Amino acid sequence: MSKTGFSRMLRVTLVLLALLLPMFLGAQNVTMEVKNVTVQQAVTLLQSQGNYTIVINADDVDLQKRISVSAKDAPLSEVLAQIFAGQNLDFTVKGNTVSVNKPKVADSPKGTFSGIVLNRDGEPLAGATVIEKKTGKYALTDDKGVFKMEEVSFPSEIVISYLGFDDQEFKLTGRERQPYKMVLTSENTLLDELVIVGYGTQKRVNLTGAVSVIDGATLNQRPVTNTAMALQGADPSIIMTTGNGSIEASEYSISVRGKVSLNSGSPLVLIDGVEGSLTLVNPNDIESISVLKDASACAIYGAKASAGVILVNTKSGEGEEGRASINYNSRFSISSNTTSTNFMTSAYDYVTLTNTFNQALQGNPAWTFSDEQIQMMYDRRNDVTENPARPWVIPDETHTYTYLYLGNFDWYGYLFKRNRPETEHNISIKGGTKKMNYYVSGRYLYREGLFNQGAEDVVNNYSFRSKLNAEITPWLHYSNNIAFERSNYEYGGFWEQDGQTGLVEAGILWNTTQNVGPFYVPYNPDGTVNIQPGYMYGATSPLFSGRGGVWTTTTNHNARIKNSLTLTNRLTFSIAKGLKFVADYTYRRNDNMNTYRCLPTPNCYDNANKRMYVGNGLTGGYFSNGSVYDFYREIRYFQ
Repeated sequence: MSKTGFSRMLRVTLVLLALLLPMFLGAQNVTMEVKNVTVQQAVTLLQSQGNYTIVINADDVDLQKRISVSAKDAPLSEVLAQIFAGQNLDFTVKGNTVSVNKPKVADSPKGTFSGIVLNRDGEPLAGATVIEKKTGKYALTDDKGVFKMEEVSFPSEIVISYLGFDDQEFKLTGRERQPYKMVLTSENTLLDELVIVGYGTQKRVNLTGAVSVIDGATLNQRPVTNTAMALQGADPSIIMTTGNGSIEASEYSISVRGKVSLNSGSPLVLIDGVEGSLTLVNPNDIESISVLKDASACAIYGAKASAGVILVNTKSGEGEEGRASINYNSRFSISSNTTSTNFMTSAYDYVTLTNTFNQALQGNPAWTFSDEQIQMMYDRRNDVTENPARPWVIPDETHTYTYLYLGNFDWYGYLFKRNRPETEHNISIKGGTKKMNYYVSGRYLYREGLFNQGAEDVVNNYSFRSKLNAEITPWLHYSNNIAFERSNYEYGGFWEQDGQTGLVEAGILWNTTQNVGPFYVPYNPDGTVNIQPGYMYGATSPLFSGRGGVWTTTTNHNARIKNSLTLTNRLTFSIAKGLKFVADYTYRRNDNMNTYRCLPTPNCYDNANKRMYVGNGLTGGYFSNGSVYDFYREIRYFQ
């Protein structure tokens, strides 16, 4: 061989080696013995041992999964299978490069699907809705019950909906014989539901008036204290507003489908057939509520039903023959303010800001502080608590007042609670036999109010209900229903309502906004109560309109106690099929007992006039006790 030929053959051999060497290296066997390591650690070890480049999509692979690998001189594919075991991955090896990916999913085959929808008697159902569950595609059946859908993905789930039947689901593989016959056999039990109307019940399917039913289970799941609050949002036709934010509020406004006229009243509320208030019903005792929404209710209840009727049906006894069932539940919650309570507590910022606005609006500043006094507030601007070197109350060197107030006091946190606990306990017992059943329930509810000062601002509520149903003879049925509720609200502050909204809380809240700023503090250095500090431009109005003293000294103790008792006895005579005679006797009594007590507060200091404050009863003592009784008896005979 010539030297030229040998040189050419050597070059060809080197090129072939360069091309084939990666393939030989990629096909080499691997030895790896590791226990309880992560996938990422095993991949790193494999790369270092075999000089591999492993390409992984982190979204496809769980790199933190713990694995063990045992391979001795094993093929690379076997080692990769152990490293990525259980992750459903594909491996591609090209030379020293290994690609790890999830297997591609083949597109589902699509096709046309047609069928017919029938009832159990083989009759076609026209207007049935056929929906492909995955894509939401739908079709309607024609007058012969036939439908057709294009581009349905197989396998697929088809849902059939039709009035009077429960929705039914069919699973398709795409290999079914078409047209596919679908038979609806499960009739909708909602149409057979018994709805309370008038003094009896009707099947929903037979009703012609507008009626809605709210299940008691829906109301029980809401963390509310009375049925009036539970009805909010439960039915779109009911518009409910509460009278105020008081924790013992019993006032509410309710309308069905809005106001039927300018002078229209509220709907008639009947609780087990007796007129009552929704606030006096424990939501845990409710079986169902029926809302009669149109004027057809007037045929039964008269003119009172012109604005609608709300029928509350409470629970009755039931259960296994001769055995009692006991149910207990409790709830604890904390109410917080829904609006910001991060009010300004810096005297300097408050005075300069309000003075600027009042100067532009009224032509004079809001407060009569001098520039030197405002500078003193600036020196204390960042003092969250009082610094002994910079006291918040000092003698007034101008001799205009006794004291000069320069504090950064948080009046909101002093007067009001930002969080208020609430707890509720319910217990009920029910049971009976075929001829007699009973239901007994009790509830205790504790709620804290908004106010932080004064007497304890709390409500203790107790309620009790019992129902007894007995079959005396096959033609005579007796029932007894007793409901009792007691609400005891204790609060501080003033008993009078200040003419604001007729409520204690509203009057007090209004007064706590009057002539107050963070520079004031509740007590003076000598221990007297700060009640009339002055500083108001052109006036020396008392702090909180004079109400500050009794809140600070906690001398007011007021209470409102409400008792409500309803007792119903009912006899039902079955005279003939479809004909009953009912005798009903109801006794109802409401007692309201109010006690207002205030001890004198002689240590309230008049800062403007430099004397102890002697007011018009705002700091004087008083005691008042009154009661209101409401009796109601009703005897009804109807059939």
